[in-house]
Amino acid sequence: MYDSKIKNKKDHNFDIKLVELSDLFLLFAQNIKILISIPLLFVVIVYLDASFFSPKLFQASGKIMSYSKSGDSGLAGFASQFGMELPISQSEPKWAYSSILKSRTLAKEILANTFFTKKNPKGKKLIYILKDEFKIENEDDFSLETIVTDIFLKMVRVTKNNSDGIYTISVSSFEPKLSVSLVNALIEGLDKHQRNYARKSSMKTRQFIEERIIETQKELEIKEEDLKVFTTRNKRIENSPLLLLEEQRLLREVSVLTSVFTTLKQSYETSKIEELKDIDYVILIDQPELPLSYISPNKKFRIISAFLGGLFLSIVISLILGYVKNLNDKNKNKYRESINLIKSSFNRPLI
Repeated sequence: MYDSKIKNKKDHNFDIKLVELSDLFLLFAQNIKILISIPLLFVVIVYLDASFFSPKLFQASGKIMSYSKSGDSGLAGFASQFGMELPISQSEPKWAYSSILKSRTLAKEILANTFFTKKNPKGKKLIYILKDEFKIENEDDFSLETIVTDIFLKMVRVTKNNSDGIYTISVSSFEPKLSVSLVNALIEGLDKHQRNYARKSSMKTRQFIEERIIETQKELEIKEEDLKVFTTRNKRIENSPLLLLEEQRLLREVSVLTSVFTTLKQSYETSKIEELKDIDYVILIDQPELPLSYISPNKKFRIISAFLGGLFLSIVISLILGYVKNLNDKNKNKYRESINLIKSSFNRPLI
């Protein structure tokens, strides 16, 4: 008996679900025009906008890796034995390429460069090209530079492959050739940044060595003069242990200073050669190539999104219309019931 009640209850719930589902299908069938027309309208609008009105962006990419150069560790190690400390590190610093490429300093340098576009075949500074493209008006020089710098940095994307240390530099702009030119400008700017750092570092090292050469040479000349005076005054020192020790001390000081002076001179020549070396501090793995198609707007993604959005909106509208219709039917029934009650009350006898 109890099992039969449970079964009847389940069957009743199942029937209710079937009725509700059938009502839903009926509702959608009644509003089939809305379910078709709204998604189709959305798709057509998005397609026309993506094809004719939305600005197209072209992306160019290049791959680079850093050139790591060991510092003059031999000179620094030798100098440390004598209490000297050269202004050079044991190895080159680890460059934060992403931070340099996305820095405002480098961006402002590139904005001052001249580039060629379809609208500017004779060439124009990038800051004014972007100003015209993004229709920036009535701004003073400082505000214009700040606004355009922010725009340019949003165009740049830098990613690093941690497994091999290769960086990918991507730039998106409104012209394929401009995107390629901007990637090349970023790579050149990065190489220039490191080259300037290395040149300044070599210059500081060379200046330090020059100062040490002058100081060491003076000390060496003084010790050599002391040895000369000692030798002149003491012709026969074989039988004097104190004189022999003094002579050995003078000879040792002269020998050490001579070694230091020789090493400094060699390092000085090496530093001058390093300054003249033409080293590529950025190794180019893949040059940026001319993009054949635009990356934005993404027609396929936008059309699918528009269709799904339109379908969702049409379903909501259909449900609202169905609810309003049911509400109206209920109100009509209540109205009829009220009229019948009023009529029946008049037909009844008063007593």
